[in-house]
Amino acid sequence: MTTCGASEILYWDVVNKKQLRAKADMPNDPNDPVTWGRLTCVLGFPVMGIWPDFADGTDVNAVHVSEKGDILVSCDDFGEVKLFNFPTVVEDGAFRAYRGHSSFVNNVSFVKGDTHVISCGSADLAVLQWKYICDRDVLKPMKDAVARLKVVNAFAKETFVEKKKDRLEKEKADGEVRSRTDSEFTGLAKKFMGKK
Repeated sequence: MTTCGASEILYWDVVNKKQLRAKADMPNDPNDPVTWGRLTCVLGFPVMGIWPDFADGTDVNAVHVSEKGDILVSCDDFGEVKLFNFPTVVEDGAFRAYRGHSSFVNNVSFVKGDTHVISCGSADLAVLQWKYICDRDVLKPMKDAVARLKVVNAFAKETFVEKKKDRLEKEKADGEVRSRTDSEFTGLAKKFMGKK
């Protein structure tokens, strides 16, 4: 499974060196980890919540799913390595971000056994090793934030901005869980609208 510059997911039969163009040609479900291995594709239903607002389709450079299949690590053009719950199927999925690279990060992967994560920088020419400790108490705020998300009727009286504001306040009350609607975007929005 690969992606192209047109933001399409492409499936391949590596043994026969040909692209699988029809669903009938595929041996199994396109999202089946048994057939396709651990997810490394930045596009698709299981990873739709990892994309930041206003992304141009090239901001997230790589993803990798843990052996257990419950955590996804991603890297992006903003120099961050992020951990998400997997699958991340809600818009603006909760995540934890880690900085160590001085420029955008090209690739990221869990090592065998999920004990560490390796990330490869671009302009900084750095390869970083991150110790991965899966403490369920640490992940609890992320899981709680995801549990609070609800499907909302598009015709409800509450406006989109009010929903984002309410969600931001709840996430800040939880502590370390960050959202893409954090203060950096809120400040820009206020400045753009002429508010203080």
